[in-house]
Amino acid sequence: MLDLNSLTVVELKQRLKNQGLPVSGNKSELISRLEETENIPPISDEKVEKLTISCPSCNSILRYPHEYYGKLRCPTCSRTFNPSSPITSGSHIKPLGAILFGTLALVLIAVLVFVYFIVIPLSCMWSYGGC
Repeated sequence: MLDLNSLTVVELKQRLKNQGLPVSGNKSELISRLEETENIPPISDEKVEKLTISCPSCNSILRYPHEYYGKLRCPTCSRTFNPSSPITSGSHIKPLGAILFGTLALVLIAVLVFVYFIVIPLSCMWSYGGC
């Protein structure tokens, strides 16, 4: 982020003018006006992906944004709790065991293909009797 204190008053006023904001006031007022507009989150039409979890006390279904990390409060029973991480809660992230199994299967297939198409034909070619 740009340090607004390093800008001149003329540059600050130009930024305010570009955003359609008032340009009156001293340097600190201009900076605070620009900082206020920078802290406003942009309005987005994007849908936020949400995770679903059951409350451990009353089994109510809670939904929360997938980027959220922290405590949740159930609106039904008011209990506050930490949801488990997405890796262990069975969300859209594959468990580590499935990833390792898939990788191991691919390596095994690659070794078998190598042996069948490279090692066996070369060994037949080098032997006196052939295959």
